[in-house]
Amino acid sequence: MVKKEYVLVTWDHVYRLALGVARQVKKSDYRPDAVIGIARGGWFHARVLCDVLLLKNLYNLKVEHWGLTASITGEAKVVHPLDASLTGMRVLVVDDIADTGESLRLAQRHARERGAQEVRTATLQYITTSTHRPDYFEETLEQWKWVIFPWNFHEDMSNVIAKLLAEKGPQTREDLERHLRADIGLNLGHRFDEVMENMEYHRKARRQGERWAAA
Repeated sequence: MVKKEYVLVTWDHVYRLALGVARQVKKSDYRPDAVIGIARGGWFHARVLCDVLLLKNLYNLKVEHWGLTASITGEAKVVHPLDASLTGMRVLVVDDIADTGESLRLAQRHARERGAQEVRTATLQYITTSTHRPDYFEETLEQWKWVIFPWNFHEDMSNVIAKLLAEKGPQTREDLERHLRADIGLNLGHRFDEVMENMEYHRKARRQGERWAAA
């Protein structure tokens, strides 16, 4: 398995980040009329901002860029465009992280095409290698990392472990946990069983006695 930088974050941590972003928006005196959450990663952040900023206008925009965990499918593109007019509105485009910046840039342009008067962007985290620096962000990552957020925990871990099993063959629990620590620096602790049970349910892994194997 190719080594990549991964980091796990918790619900408590991302909520604190979202509140920090909300404070920044209020401090800047930007008063958006609507929030656009980029699907899927931006939904939680967008909803928290609507709550704190007391906004009812929450729109969804789906941009596809990333495929399986930490792999890019190609050029970013809008696959579910907005079907509402934003004419004359001040808009806040929201995602979880600015990693390449392409999704934010595309969403910002799309909002302007729908008539938005002003469009600003906000993310929980900003990686300095991104081509787009959001107007608001709460945490900076100096080096590229794949952040495993709570809302994509099972998706990401299933993909990582399935690839590991395909490359290394059947593994005991101890083997798998050791490889996860050594290859990607993750310790799942008590959540290991939760992940494996879910993988078995979705037929992404199967038991072979005391070992786990690729499905």
